[in-house]
Amino acid sequence: MFLVVLAAVGLYAGPPPETADSLDAIKHVQYLLSQYYPFRGSDNARRTRLSFDVRGSATEERCDGDRGDVCFADDSDAGSCPNFVQCHRNPDHMIEVMAKAAGDYPASGYLGGQAVYALTKQGRLPEAARIAERCSAAAWWCDALRGYVLHAQGRDPEAEAAFRRALSAAPDSVACDWSDATWLMGSFDQRGYGLSTVDARDAVSDWSCPRRVAVSDSIWWLADPLYSVPGNSRWVEHLARSMSARFYDEIRRSHVGSQGSEAAREHRWASRLRRGPVDSYDVRQGWTWTSREAARYHFVPDVPVDDLADPTWRLEGHLDDEGYTPFDEPFVEIPYQAARFRDGDSLKVAVASRLTDTPVEGALDGAASYVLSAGPRSAPVILTANPHQKRVRFTGTVAMRDYVSSLEVVTSKAVGWDRRLLTPLSPVGPEVSDLLLYDSLGTKEAAGFGAAARVMRGSTDLTKGDVLGVYWETYGAPSGANLEFELSVERRSGGVVDRLRGLLPGGSQEGPGRVTWTEPATGGTHSSAVALNLGTLDSGEYTLVLQVAWGEGLPLRRTREIRVE
Repeated sequence: MFLVVLAAVGLYAGPPPETADSLDAIKHVQYLLSQYYPFRGSDNARRTRLSFDVRGSATEERCDGDRGDVCFADDSDAGSCPNFVQCHRNPDHMIEVMAKAAGDYPASGYLGGQAVYALTKQGRLPEAARIAERCSAAAWWCDALRGYVLHAQGRDPEAEAAFRRALSAAPDSVACDWSDATWLMGSFDQRGYGLSTVDARDAVSDWSCPRRVAVSDSIWWLADPLYSVPGNSRWVEHLARSMSARFYDEIRRSHVGSQGSEAAREHRWASRLRRGPVDSYDVRQGWTWTSREAARYHFVPDVPVDDLADPTWRLEGHLDDEGYTPFDEPFVEIPYQAARFRDGDSLKVAVASRLTDTPVEGALDGAASYVLSAGPRSAPVILTANPHQKRVRFTGTVAMRDYVSSLEVVTSKAVGWDRRLLTPLSPVGPEVSDLLLYDSLGTKEAAGFGAAARVMRGSTDLTKGDVLGVYWETYGAPSGANLEFELSVERRSGGVVDRLRGLLPGGSQEGPGRVTWTEPATGGTHSSAVALNLGTLDSGEYTLVLQVAWGEGLPLRRTREIRVE
């Protein structure tokens, strides 16, 4: 009966489902939480830290995680501070008593969870691990606690295994809530306390749990930071944040009047799932938020939650995006060129990336990978290259289908990264490949795919005066057919350039920015290569436009955007 009364007045959030909790264990937790966390019943309470001037007089300063301040006694759950007193009680006593109680009541999932949470926040990971290992509550909950500690220890592969064991046996409601990635979609003002909602939640408000889990499965695949590394650290981080949000909600529920409205509670939940614990504060406005440094990278793609067909990635997010910082080494987008070709009914790809003048240049360790992934749990195609070269190049042949492509150069200095969709060419009938840009040989242009791929440029950024080689293939024209080519260089702002030198095959002709010529088709695959002398182009952005036709068919068209510096 006492437990029912506690729940009714909001004092007790309730233990994890299927765990054994005694009244004594619950009382231990309630008392310790109410003594340590000084909530004042207001979500807009002042947040300050104590400082002393040279005379020893107490002053208050604004806490700002973006400038490196350590706020709330290094515990973002600790709440506001009274004026001119030590900001927070020493957590050691609370943690030690809670850790001892967890040892006395190993079957209490509620006590064990709060003890693990408190110890982990304070960096006392060996003690947290011992409590998790001695846990004798429901097996799935003990696995979840072990995963939580392993993640805090930086052992994400082991943490992922523990979390997956936990979710496979957890109640359906827990598995649904913790796996739900729709909280991460779209934008959300984490500082507009209680006033903003996550964009995507409106779109999924009437979705069933199985539907949200199915869509989330694809979102986690798209948001995996590194396809070349086993596991998914972004999913592991989300599971840890889900548990953290639950622990914090239990703390708030242990204080009468501190839970706030349902909108405020949902705001806290969304903020923690999207970016992690708060570390930045504004005394004047009463706002709290998670800084860019703590959650820098935006691995979840920009895409509507109800249509994942056309995702785009934007590595550097802002405060309204979900965010995650996986490593000490920075992630940086690196220059990149990819070109698609047809090889029978398969897709042949050529990829190159320029590493000079990027943070990964000169790294003495690491691995360079180009990964093509066709879906969650599909076997990826991983192409590798030597990351110690100034330019990395990859070639490979895969099935003709849609892929997510991920360029990953992982070194101890930084992680070079680029992710995008790779769509197939038409497997039959007339078709033309992408335009592959390469370093022109000057006297003789590339004869075939292999020759062009070996000197493929690592970006589409060019230097004024470069002589640029352009290679492509035409498919489906009968042998001897008269292929009519038109190649132009257009300004991105509009209009064809006035004149180019060396535009036609052979490199000696001079003509306007749009020229045409003919070649007899040599069979099912016809290779073409020309040289472009860009000496007459001003700095700016341009588009190469190729059109090819034969017989009565419509012209095939390919473009390649370039920038001249």
